[in-house]
Amino acid sequence: MADNKSGKGDKIANLLSYDPITNYINFLSLNKRQRLNYVSFFLGAPALTVRVFLRRKLGYRTLSTTKLFFTCLFISYLPFIVDFIPHPRTLKADFQNSLIVFAVACYVIAYIQKWMRWNELGRGKFWHSYSEGISWFSFLPLSESICNRFIDPIICFIVGLMIAATFSDYLGGWLMFSALSLYIVEIALHEARIEQLLDQIDGMCDAEASSKELSAMAARGDEQGLTPKPISREETAGVPTGLAPDIEAQIQRRRARKPPPDDLAPADDTAAA
Repeated sequence: MADNKSGKGDKIANLLSYDPITNYINFLSLNKRQRLNYVSFFLGAPALTVRVFLRRKLGYRTLSTTKLFFTCLFISYLPFIVDFIPHPRTLKADFQNSLIVFAVACYVIAYIQKWMRWNELGRGKFWHSYSEGISWFSFLPLSESICNRFIDPIICFIVGLMIAATFSDYLGGWLMFSALSLYIVEIALHEARIEQLLDQIDGMCDAEASSKELSAMAARGDEQGLTPKPISREETAGVPTGLAPDIEAQIQRRRARKPPPDDLAPADDTAAA
């Protein structure tokens, strides 16, 4: 019981000690990719509200119904929240119903897709649970990456712009905001895939360079103590290898040093005679 109380006290202390200025400064100290991941984490919920319409075969865990439920709830109450903000012009009369219809349709489609993924899993048809899905516009003569990063957000933004210009300001505004969120999230995912691919390539280069270095170190262990020609970076795909000169010199001196005499060895018969 004491540990539980202590844990709750630590959480409360962390909440009370939260400093937005310090956290903002820490955010500014991040590099470009870390900032992009930080922002895309919070933009994942609005991006998901349009993904369910733009993509098929979304992953089971990508379709977070809990996150989507609270996002759709926020969309439904958005008109009441906006009522407290002064409007620059008169809003369309039916924007409230449009947002509610969109939120309900979004949640229903997401739940159906998640139910389909679960049934496919039960039939032994595996699909990555974090898959971003397949764009409905993948029939275009473009790569899947371009469709996900550009085509889907552009189409969503254009549809939102048309809706905002015709019958619903806030539904169109939400679609345009979700399109921008989807673009940022897809850019972050694309850079993460590139980083993963480069890490794999670097790992293979490191392994190859280590193998060549071990072979060279084995060749240095001959009786004459000769040092072969150092391995160039051209041969190791740009990976620096080899020992520092002072460490290499110590190893060579140690190898050239004669072993101490063995006093316990039996004396030579001729010497004894």
